[in-house]
Amino acid sequence: RVPGDPSFSGDGQVLVLAVDTAGPLVSAAQVATLGPDPSWPAALREGFGNAVAVDGDLLAVGAVGQSAPTPGGVRVFRAGPGGWAPAQSLGGTVEPSTFGRTLAVDDGASVDRLVIGPQGTSMATLAVDVLADSGGGFVLEERLDRNAGLPDASNGNYYAASIAIDGPTLALTARTETSDRVAGLDAG
Repeated sequence: RVPGDPSFSGDGQVLVLAVDTAGPLVSAAQVATLGPDPSWPAALREGFGNAVAVDGDLLAVGAVGQSAPTPGGVRVFRAGPGGWAPAQSLGGTVEPSTFGRTLAVDDGASVDRLVIGPQGTSMATLAVDVLADSGGGFVLEERLDRNAGLPDASNGNYYAASIAIDGPTLALTARTETSDRVAGLDAG
């Protein structure tokens, strides 16, 4: 779907598949279809599924406004005996439109973490939010601000364009820099 396409309507969906690798061939079967928070505005529901992250019984889905400018959102799901169920919705009200554009989750032994990037309304305010849940829902644990003092040829466009978390390790794209080096040789 092309953002802003007036011919599109309807909520986005995320399909959850169970993958069986026990035999000589890999097979997958759909086990759930997940949807956006029904209280979100239509433009945000349409953009549900632009980012997905899963680890263990924790799954997060991002949503960005499609047919109209709207704050982004994230819906968190948990797997239980009855299947995948919504656990928490974040954003969709006052957060910037980039909220939920990229996601990473870590289903930890005692604390789960959700990383949402990028936040901010300008290059000077770009940040990544790290949220933690030790049983009562995700709350902000730390905001990691972009270092605005470093040169960035992309004007912040790649900051947190890709993120990953595993236990105590968080990785994210940061910036681009121009170089006088071509094919490993000094150009000057």
